Amino acid sequence: MDQPQADLWTIVDIVVAGSGLTIAPDCETLLRSFVTQGETGIISFPDRRAQAVGNLLRFLAEMIDESQSQGLDGLHEPTFLAAKAKLCPLWPFC
Repeated sequence: MDQPQADLWTIVDIVVAGSGLTIAPDCETLLRSFVTQGETGIISFPDRRAQAVGNLLRFLAEMIDESQSQGLDGLHEPTFLAAKAKLCPLWPFC
């Protein structure tokens, strides 16, 4: 029997908690919208879910790297925008 798959926001929570960082409210709004866009894409192409999860992990890693390079204690709007500028287009998020 297949195990249930974590939704994309659960993956965000796990990765961010594991990084020791927090998500600022301004960034959370942007990131939730980004994740919702991804979930919509997965509905249309469920066989590409693994690719979407991999791309989400890549995006989060870039945000975490940006946070560290900017000397921030968490994920903020500038870290989101920097990751988006560097990685998008990134299926199914942008």
